[in-house]
Amino acid sequence: MKRTGLLAMVMILALSLSSCLKDEQDDIDGLVAAVEALNAVPNSDGIILALDNNQLNNLHMGEYFMAGQLLNYRRVYPGNRLLRAFHPENVDENNAILRKSVFFEPGKYYSLFVVETPQKEIEVIQVTDEVTAPSEGKALIRFINLNAGASALDLGIVGQTSLLASNIGFKSHTVFMAIDAGKEYEFAITRTGDTADIYTFKWTPKNKDIYTLWTNGSQTHGVIIH
Repeated sequence: MKRTGLLAMVMILALSLSSCLKDEQDDIDGLVAAVEALNAVPNSDGIILALDNNQLNNLHMGEYFMAGQLLNYRRVYPGNRLLRAFHPENVDENNAILRKSVFFEPGKYYSLFVVETPQKEIEVIQVTDEVTAPSEGKALIRFINLNAGASALDLGIVGQTSLLASNIGFKSHTVFMAIDAGKEYEFAITRTGDTADIYTFKWTPKNKDIYTLWTNGSQTHGVIIH
């Protein structure tokens, strides 16, 4: 693996619909939405997310939501909601570090990516997870650039001439793309227009899994499975 100043983190998140949601799909459609969240703020020691007056993560259940942690899908009421973010010590004072209006459509799945902007402010990116189950022998991946210090990025596979994604700027993402599962790939991320600055890593997607590949500039690469 070659590592340069390009970025220092590549995380692969298995953003597959959790089994409890899939088992009760009929109860979700038309009634509630489902939301998961990722803390992509470098070196974050914990964040509390709240929708209106309800906390999304439960500290008593160990959901401290630190840097790199994922909150699995959970049911939320649809419609217009007020999303707030807090440092854990500021919840009682109602001192939010972010307030944002969000909208959830009944029966839809969403991802919330908590990021730090170049101005060191907290921002939440809401993405609709428009995805269907992969075919046998396939996996689905998408790519999102959450590295506030990076320019636009390209994603490719070593040995293949066509890119999977190109010119993906900060907070931008691709749609889900089908690739063959059960085989090892060597992925390459480069700055758009600068193939000399490259980050490569090897990874084997599993059959019928759904992944989001994201970049962030603080740690090493790893895999989160749920």
